Amino acid sequence: MKYLVLLSFLLTSTFVNAQGKLVFMYADASANTSNQALTTKLYDALQETDSRLLVYISNGANPVVSTSIYDMQNVVNALSTLKPPLPNVVFDVDSINRIFNAESSFDFSNLSSSKNNADDLFFFFFFDVNTCRLDKQIEKIAERILLSNRLISKNGLNANCKIRIYFNNVQSEIDKNYIRYIKEEKGYEVVEY
Repeated sequence: MKYLVLLSFLLTSTFVNAQGKLVFMYADASANTSNQALTTKLYDALQETDSRLLVYISNGANPVVSTSIYDMQNVVNALSTLKPPLPNVVFDVDSINRIFNAESSFDFSNLSSSKNNADDLFFFFFFDVNTCRLDKQIEKIAERILLSNRLISKNGLNANCKIRIYFNNVQSEIDKNYIRYIKEEKGYEVVEY
């Protein structure tokens, strides 16, 4: 019941606050013992979009995918029962790119490398910090998605794109150093949860 109340609030506030934004959310839920924190952060991130979004929860060969804000209750229900394995990087990147190609909202071919009147593109990645660091998930997943869609190059990130990495289970000094590296060297925004 609390998810329905939260969802209706978010739907109302989302349409008031954000227009012209496309949001892609990728989540690795394999390290989460409870997906409640992940669900909460997904809802927080939804406030960045209107109805043009793609949510992709890695789950082996059966990812949970939503292309509509109205379908988020199904994502929440799936997350409450999932215990997914570690992401299959090749499968996930290929699946995401196929979805991008099929969804006209996510046509990146007309973007120039400088800021223009195009929609802002938000890419939100949800990772367990330790798994991300050890498995190099930013390079293997996030940056492969960006590279394969020509949104990042040797000159840097496309001016229309914004990257936010959500890290769960930040506890040790190694985790904090890794987050500092992501912020300073890669230039991505980081949110800890």
